[in-house]
This record gives sequence, C-alpha cells and structure tokens, in this order.
Amino acid sequence: MATVTIDFSDVTAKLEALLAKLKHPLVYLNVIAEELFLVTKRSILKQESPEGEPWAPLTEPYATWKHTKKPNKGILRFSDRLFGGLGATKIRRGVEGNRAFVQTLPLPYAAAQQWGSRHMIPALRAKKAKALRFFGPGGAAIFARSTRAHMVNIPARPYLGFPEAAQERVVAEIEEAIAGTMNAE
Repeated sequence: MATVTIDFSDVTAKLEALLAKLKHPLVYLNVIAEELFLVTKRSILKQESPEGEPWAPLTEPYATWKHTKKPNKGILRFSDRLFGGLGATKIRRGVEGNRAFVQTLPLPYAAAQQWGSRHMIPALRAKKAKALRFFGPGGAAIFARSTRAHMVNIPARPYLGFPEAAQERVVAEIEEAIAGTMNAE
C-alpha cells in the first residue's frame, strides 16, 4: 500500500495571515488615501480634473490682473491657502473607520471651486474712498462710485476625485500585497 501525506501547515499559516490583513483593512485604506492625495496634487499642478479634463480658463480681465500680482501662479493657486503650495501640505489625507479620505482646508470657496457656483454680488458703494476700483479688459483699472447687484458664475474646477485609472492602481497595489502575503516564507 502506498500513502501520500500532505502537510498544509504552511498554507494554513499563510491563509491565516492573509485573513488577518483582510479583517483589518487599515493598510489598504492608507494605500487608497495616499492615491487620493496624489490624484488631488496632480490635478492642482496640471490644472485639470482628476479624469484629465482641463479646468475652465480664468476670465481675461482676472487673468491679466492676476498675472500682474502673482506671475506664473496657476489657477486656484493665487494665495496657496487652498492647497498649501507645490508640496500641497494643506491637503489632509487619512483613514477614519472603514473609509479613506482627502480634504482641503475648510475655506468658504473650496466647494465653489470643486463644483462651481453661481451667486449674487450685492450692490456696492464707495464709503471711505471716492471710488471703487476694478480691473477691466487688459487689466486696465476701472473706477466707479457704485456698482449694481449682479450674478457671478464660478465654473467648476474639480480637483478632488478618484478616477478609474487611480482605482486600478490601488487594486493592483493591494493585489500585489496579497500575493506577497501568500508568497512569504
């Protein structure tokens, strides 16, 4: 009589290690949070949505004025209060419970830039000075004692998102980590 004995203790240990990792997804959620951060930073630097769509350009008068004040600063980067400079240090990322997140500082205009906005600017009247100063076409100064109420449209310039390509990168990295757990000796 012939007998074959198979010892599954190695396989069992590897499966238990894999199950332990899957029960505590913190490692994988951190991978997702980091990818969300990189997607956001890439959007800011390239001035495009996470899916690669270019942002709406600035209006010509504002672009001209902005260039005179802060040359070579990209869209949404006049003061860098929203993102914190090229290092994007003001973008917070992390894990809470079973969710990964990325967020900017809680500034009133952050959502308006992400989703766009249409809002009313009230009538203005000069109080301390003789006139209000605005910038017109070509950056030329325009002076007025008052203005009428008017609507302002801010186009959406999305910078937060999780496009399919980023999701595929995360899945590949997680699959690689799982395969590493299975192949560990």
